[in-house]
Amino acid sequence: MSVRIIATDLDGTLMAPDHLTVTPRTVSALKKASEKGVKIAIATGRTFSLVEDVVSQIPFADYIIYSNGAGVYDIKHKKIVFSDFIKSETAMRILKFLEKYPACYEAYYNGTSYMQKDKLDCYENKGLPQEFLEKLVEKMNLCENVVEDLKGKDLEKINIYYIPEPYREEIEEFVASEEEIVSLSAVSDDMELTRADVDKANALHGICKDLNISQSEVMTFGDAQNDCGMLKYAEYSFAMENATPACKESSRFITQSNANDGVARAVEKFVLGE
Repeated sequence: MSVRIIATDLDGTLMAPDHLTVTPRTVSALKKASEKGVKIAIATGRTFSLVEDVVSQIPFADYIIYSNGAGVYDIKHKKIVFSDFIKSETAMRILKFLEKYPACYEAYYNGTSYMQKDKLDCYENKGLPQEFLEKLVEKMNLCENVVEDLKGKDLEKINIYYIPEPYREEIEEFVASEEEIVSLSAVSDDMELTRADVDKANALHGICKDLNISQSEVMTFGDAQNDCGMLKYAEYSFAMENATPACKESSRFITQSNANDGVARAVEKFVLGE
């Protein structure tokens, strides 16, 4: 088997259950693959500033596919090589619509998360580690009015968290009416809005095209809805044992969970031959 690029999701996949740590075994396996000439790409729903701690743990990584594929950052050359953001008119229309609901939402712009201060009270812990949530809030740009702060800006992504049940149908219907927008999710009940043609798979394909890498030379890992396209794209795709049913159906192989070094085990066996 000849793998020339590995693209891996973060939360629920590469990261340990604390959402903060890449285990030593996983770091070692990916480093050995990198030393063999395999390109390493992080493919995440997170925005750029929320990946810095991960890159510090795997500094040999080559690319960051961020905000579900809205952008690609070339780490070695320190530049964004692809972007496809929500146009400002559409973004403002969505944010203004959301203002009237007691739902928590954030907007990604220029690699940073923006959240309105009065919406932070709607933020609930749905089983995520408290330390991880605190780290997220630390990196957020908390502002008085998101619409005013981001007026005229194209946005990477809009995240809608923890929608109260009485309002879910209204919000879903509004989002569905926006033809230029697609809603994917990495966490149950959340809505992650990007431009309709944005997908981790499309971003990965762009990298592979530039590097002359065929789909038969691609290995991917994921656990959630926003990973399905990337898993279908790769010849050697691995859903985590903790993945959603749809994610497992989209992959060709199943590896062990993120709590049991699933990424490392697959890389060791299929790339390193250990």
